[in-house]
Amino acid sequence: MKRLFKFIAQHSIAAKLTAMAVAGALFMLFVALTVLLIARSELASERAERAHAIVDAVWSMADSFKRAADTGAMSEEEAKTRFFTAAGAVWFEGHTNYVFIYDTETGLCVMNTGNPGLIGKDVRELKDAGGMRFASMMLDIARRGGHDQVRVPARRRQNAARQGGVCPRLRPLAPDDLVGRIHDRS
Repeated sequence: MKRLFKFIAQHSIAAKLTAMAVAGALFMLFVALTVLLIARSELASERAERAHAIVDAVWSMADSFKRAADTGAMSEEEAKTRFFTAAGAVWFEGHTNYVFIYDTETGLCVMNTGNPGLIGKDVRELKDAGGMRFASMMLDIARRGGHDQVRVPARRRQNAARQGGVCPRLRPLAPDDLVGRIHDRS
């Protein structure tokens, strides 16, 4: 400690003030970065909670339509048609996120408002930009009855407003054995 005091004492007042200003700026930068990282984490948590709420709402819709079909209020085919119409209309976060549904037994895409070209196709071999078979992973989680998330990198486009990954919410839609998933198009 004496060496530090001796080292500081050898320098002029201007050098000492400059050192203090630099140290203060570095500490402020450290605090600002810490606050930004915490805020980013909180925003991601809020976004995941909103996605979970949307999937839970769609799950409740599926359950409601299934009960209506079971009681005879409508046919099973009409219940499915009305459910897919209602669930397909669910978009959120500035029309960038939507729900889509996979059949866990066959791996077929049953509903996908954001990418209608996938409907009726086997999605188990779909890969993200890093080569991960994300749809297969999601189907495995849903088959186990889990309520889990899979981190999927967002597709990169030159004009995309946001870059980053998504954490879809997986939830089995019993008894039809369908999986609800939130997907971010950016």
